Amino acid sequence: GLTAATQVQFRLGYAPNAWDSLGNYLVKCGASRTQIERSGLVSFRENSAGYYDKFRGRVMFPICDAQGRVIAFGGRILGEGEPKYLNSPETALYTKGQNLFGLSYAKDYIRRQGYAILVEGYLDFLIPFQHGVRNLVASLGTALTEQQVRLISRFSEKRRIVVNFDPDNAGVNATKRSLEMLLTEGFKVNVLTLPDNQDPDEYIRTAGAEGYNRLLKSSLSFLDYIVEQAIKKNDQTRPTGKVETLNEILPYMKMVSDRVELAEHCERIADRLKIDSKLIRDELKKAAQSRQNKVSARAMSATLSIKPAERRLLEIMLNHPEVRRRMLTEMSAEDCAGLRTRQLFRLIAEFENQGQEPSYAALSSQLEDEDLAQELLPRLMLSDVSSGGDANEDLKRLEREAMESLKGLRFSLLTERQAALQAEINESQRAGDLARVNELTMQKFELARQERALEQLSS
Repeated sequence: GLTAATQVQFRLGYAPNAWDSLGNYLVKCGASRTQIERSGLVSFRENSAGYYDKFRGRVMFPICDAQGRVIAFGGRILGEGEPKYLNSPETALYTKGQNLFGLSYAKDYIRRQGYAILVEGYLDFLIPFQHGVRNLVASLGTALTEQQVRLISRFSEKRRIVVNFDPDNAGVNATKRSLEMLLTEGFKVNVLTLPDNQDPDEYIRTAGAEGYNRLLKSSLSFLDYIVEQAIKKNDQTRPTGKVETLNEILPYMKMVSDRVELAEHCERIADRLKIDSKLIRDELKKAAQSRQNKVSARAMSATLSIKPAERRLLEIMLNHPEVRRRMLTEMSAEDCAGLRTRQLFRLIAEFENQGQEPSYAALSSQLEDEDLAQELLPRLMLSDVSSGGDANEDLKRLEREAMESLKGLRFSLLTERQAALQAEINESQRAGDLARVNELTMQKFELARQERALEQLSS
């Protein structure tokens, strides 16, 4: 569905379905083994002089920096095969959490329109752009990072954005993670969910830019979206379902600074949940009690600064002893490095080793972070992780969720380490310290290798 003009404009191409086409070409061009390996496009075989192309039989999408310089590639397989999409590994030039697909083409349109649209994939960017919707960028299939948010803010002076990710579970989770990041950076955020579970690529092919722009105007505010998702997710016929719904909504309500708007939200949410709006206001007051007599930034960060995977893992471990014991055998201290909740994880393990139940009283009395003890811990321990169905099926489901959450934390840790290394690489490049650049680049390659190994384990 891409026109010839679009293919030329975005320099789309094709990687032949052969093992060494690109490698041979680069050798003929005079590139050294080290240069070829560091490009991230060719892999050398261990204990052998041979090599093979990483991209084979794929449509190729050049990834550019904000100035339009090609720094990496993404490839979509033609026909059957896995993975469907493959990106360049991280290199000295390319860190996936620091770039946005299409930004160099869209930045002037974002400035003119006054807001950006955030989508997920290459075609979710290209098809709308081809049809005339051009103030958009794609997140390159990763969880939105602080660096990406700041990159968008450079071209959206009013800090307005519409998030339009896929409507499946993965897309919903990615949307929520993006909201937390964008709101923390001061963005005014709306969320667009397209009908019939369509993504932007599919919808615009059938409804065109006119239909898409019409839906953009009716996109939900971030809080209305969170309310809809929370109500849909939790059983509103059970009291615990309403509690869980409020637990998911309240952290986001704290982000609403306008008192009139907040009061309207309280009434609307209470009406949807069929509860007294005073209950919601009281909960907000509890959250707002601080020395400054306003919403505490520290209390807010206790709920919003922890990663979704971190939160879900703690909910399960605190409420299901069998899964807790299993996860403690899987985890290491490194998994919790840098987490706001690392002491909580450590205390849970200590109590388990001593044969004691990690109760609220015991945990809260030892937690040094008062906001975690008073704000987050009660919510975690009140979470109803059971579905109320078959106990064996429940156990299997919770084990799967806990393992996926642990893998999510490990991915986050690797991404943060890669970003830190990239910052060091940039500094060393500016200082002209090529030896240090080489050393750090090799460390970054090793982290990328660990990330690929984790991806293979996850699949």
